[in-house]
Amino acid sequence: MLRIGALWFGAVALLGCEQHDYGVQVDEPGANYAIKNFPETISARFDISIDVAFQRNNFGEDVSRCQFQVALYYYYQTDLLGEGGGDHPHIEFPHETGACVMTELPGPPEDGEWDDSWRLRGSIDAGERIYLHGDTHEIELVRVEDFGDRIYYDIEDCDEETFPFADVFDLDAPYANMGSDFEALYLEDAIVTSPKLKVTSPDASMMERGIVYHPNTESFEMAWEEEGSVPSLGHEKYVHHEKQIFMRNSQKGQHHPFEAMACRPSSDTHMVVSTDTLQELTPNADISDESYYTAIQVDSQTIAPESETPWGQLVHSRAVVTDGGLLHLYDDRTEE
Repeated sequence: MLRIGALWFGAVALLGCEQHDYGVQVDEPGANYAIKNFPETISARFDISIDVAFQRNNFGEDVSRCQFQVALYYYYQTDLLGEGGGDHPHIEFPHETGACVMTELPGPPEDGEWDDSWRLRGSIDAGERIYLHGDTHEIELVRVEDFGDRIYYDIEDCDEETFPFADVFDLDAPYANMGSDFEALYLEDAIVTSPKLKVTSPDASMMERGIVYHPNTESFEMAWEEEGSVPSLGHEKYVHHEKQIFMRNSQKGQHHPFEAMACRPSSDTHMVVSTDTLQELTPNADISDESYYTAIQVDSQTIAPESETPWGQLVHSRAVVTDGGLLHLYDDRTEE
């Protein structure tokens, strides 16, 4: 399960698809998010979420998001990832390469329905630190207590120099008191991160005030390059990797899009979005009209093989590295 928020750039979710109850008494579901430790919650059917995000804006010019977080929480709670805590609009995605699919989205949510925070929130204490052991990186995630009743683990000083692109990580929580019935919380090959990605077209020379102005009567090309390659785990553990392009149309002054276009590129380095596809999105009336803006992005998605927790829960992860920017799509056709 992956929750994506508005401009809705990439994230990782590491969630259980099978849960077990070992019969230990735990709190009943409710609004209380009091922090628990592992001896109290190991049988409570809890989930693990991991949010790994590296996001560029302005078509490679700026880094707007950099984080690597872990949270553990009861199955009946939410991790509050992105706009977590509610039913999120589902964007259709094409099955065929080179194709695009349009999705009409609902209007902005009511106040309090979604949380715009991009931090995970958990309720289970796994100790002071969680360690990530990679092939080329060693990372410490530090315990952060939020609002006194939610908890998560976060990398310190995340930036482009420290972000662990193109690596494979074991997740190690040695200070999580698992109790005598379970091994330590150690997941091998739990996370595979994508290579660094940067959009090469459009570039800064094509932008005005951080926006690319483009008529919907002309096709639009988006090109990118990656540094390095996707890590391999051998023939027995397949790592899936693909590119996705998203265009989300929003009204000026509104954070939430009302329509979205998802495309599956046939090339690993670029895609030309046709005029027919662009014209499915609501355009501005002309180049001076500023009623709408379109957020466009390319996602480099890497899916790791399933791994298993010490208590038998199957988990999987998805990592996404993103670059994109804003388009001002306008209709330049004149009446005959």
